[in-house]
Amino acid sequence: MKKLLTLMAIFTIALTSCNKDNEPEIQTLDGTSWNSKFKSHIEESGVSLDIMASVGFIFEKDIVKAKIGAAAIIDGKTTPYKYITRNGTYTYNPPKVSITINGETSEGTISGNKMNLIDEGKEIILTKE
Repeated sequence: MKKLLTLMAIFTIALTSCNKDNEPEIQTLDGTSWNSKFKSHIEESGVSLDIMASVGFIFEKDIVKAKIGAAAIIDGKTTPYKYITRNGTYTYNPPKVSITINGETSEGTISGNKMNLIDEGKEIILTKE
């Protein structure tokens, strides 16, 4: 009976100690891709426009490939996305990440499968695919 109670206690401790907070940090970004899609509203020179934006990063060795796209929303319908791609560099010192593309740097952190970046003062949350 003592063995059974001991095993039950160990099993209970093991189950309660396994949660998402115990997920290991990602040690390298090499070979990973991260994406986000979001809606944005732009007003410039008296013109108002709603857009859908897409931001994606693919990390390979010491470079990052960025794919950034946008589509206009006109009369409730989304136009086809137009994309640009750029290569840049990155540093990753868990949990901090820094991405530089065309001389502009965005910094953030990674927790689990979420990357929170600050770009031009705005937070972008990307999900690992």
